[in-house]
Amino acid sequence: MIQQLWANFVGIFRLSIPALIAYILSPNFTLSIPGIIAISSCLALGVLYNQYALSKREADTLAYVPSPDILALLQKEVTLCGMQDRSIRFGYSYLFDQVAQSIFTTIKIDPVLWKECENDPVKIRIMEVLNTHIMPTVSQDRKIFSEKLNQNLTPMAQRFILRHELGHIAHNDSYKRIIAIAFIVFMTVFGGMATVAWLSPVLTVGPAFILGLCAATVIDLFLSALNNHFIKAAQEKKADIFAASHSSSEEVYAAADFFYKYDQALEEHLVIPQNIFNSFGLPSSYARGYYCGQERSDYLRKAAELIK
Repeated sequence: MIQQLWANFVGIFRLSIPALIAYILSPNFTLSIPGIIAISSCLALGVLYNQYALSKREADTLAYVPSPDILALLQKEVTLCGMQDRSIRFGYSYLFDQVAQSIFTTIKIDPVLWKECENDPVKIRIMEVLNTHIMPTVSQDRKIFSEKLNQNLTPMAQRFILRHELGHIAHNDSYKRIIAIAFIVFMTVFGGMATVAWLSPVLTVGPAFILGLCAATVIDLFLSALNNHFIKAAQEKKADIFAASHSSSEEVYAAADFFYKYDQALEEHLVIPQNIFNSFGLPSSYARGYYCGQERSDYLRKAAELIK
């Protein structure tokens, strides 16, 4: 827990360096309300641009594109979901603990887990690269986790997962995620600087700055937890509803069963990143950003009942 708190504190310190430089140049303006708003807004916009640029680069980096036959199967799912006008692209990418991932209008699928592409020559090439350069560095727990995922992932569950990612694209969730990050940065910087301004009449600059960093760290943790547990969870539910509305009840049941087993495997093999929320004994959904395990399985089963 101490290590994670320290990591968060150091991250906030790095973020505050421009504010510290501004204070050295103009202390009165920096700690005024207009100054705090201006600096918080500039840093938030900088993070917004940086996150967008990184996500765009990741979305555009498609080193391994499925063969035409596999692309045709994937495009059928796009048409089924009524999204043929969105110019959605597909690519292979080793995702560690995910079956598929959407970034803007790109969907990356894990060649290790994805069914129906065993004979794809592109998959064969990427598997050679993975087995030579990546797999030797992967922990045994993660390898066992991937094997269990492979065993539990049925073709029907896979189709549901693909439609779920299409739901994220339909709802523009990549853009919403970046905006949420920028908002958290704004509130974090604003809260930290406001704390320094409040304390500066009674404390010297050093102690006030350190307490401001502490306040910013707490704000960042609190807002990140709220964002993960409520906003991201709502996005995941909406994507599940989108997928369920374009799936049969059997496919939804298959997905419910898969997600329950997926969560069990995550917990069993400790693949979940350990962070401050785990250290406090809070549910892993705070860290992972969506409703998990039994809750998600029950939610999908109710959706399947409505489809019948």
